[in-house]
Amino acid sequence: MVLNHPAPGIKLLWFAPFILGFAIYLYSCNDGYIIETDDCSECLGFEPYEADLYIKVSLGDENRNVPVVVLRGKLENHDTLLADTISKKTGYIRVPLDQYYTVVATYYSGNSIIKAVDGDEIKKINISNICGDICWVVKGGILNVTINR
Repeated sequence: MVLNHPAPGIKLLWFAPFILGFAIYLYSCNDGYIIETDDCSECLGFEPYEADLYIKVSLGDENRNVPVVVLRGKLENHDTLLADTISKKTGYIRVPLDQYYTVVATYYSGNSIIKAVDGDEIKKINISNICGDICWVVKGGILNVTINR
């Protein structure tokens, strides 16, 4: 009888976490696998460098125009790209891709001022390996600074 050799089932249990860890690493580090859709109808046949950043606001009697500030990066960076007003429910601005953007909207309610903040990264992803042809898609870039009243 050999006392120092684990049973075959014990060896498999010891090896399973390594296989699971490797699988997670393999699929999480490749943008081609982290894709919310494999809908090839969204494909661009060229590599984009800019896209529209969409900004959703709430309009009403007190807020017919909503002042917004668009920042490059996070709010604490204070890197203002644009300060303007939006008079439709959705405004947009063309921005460089592969960056994070933050929007601050200012609303008025009686004597009170309400600030709404949202941020998102807008990026390009190559999914040619899924669609077969050259295929770039733009993901993110929809910022919702609406308020509920």
